Amino acid sequence: MHIDRIPLWLLPLVVLAIAALWLAWRRGWLRLPLAERELVVVSKLLFIVGAIMVLVMLRNSIELPAGQFIYGRF
Repeated sequence: MHIDRIPLWLLPLVVLAIAALWLAWRRGWLRLPLAERELVVVSKLLFIVGAIMVLVMLRNSIELPAGQFIYGRF
């Protein structure tokens, strides 16, 4: 499988998984592992970590192409 090709079966599988989780949530089969305040704190931390990862990715995509020929990557 190539990274630039998304398999046709992936979208129905994701939709089916989301529907199954929603149904289990509505029937009460699933419970939140965290309290609401804990969930807010974890969400904020994950947002900060994700933002840092995006900043590093952008920095690398801007700075690396200029120097990649110097280091012999291509």
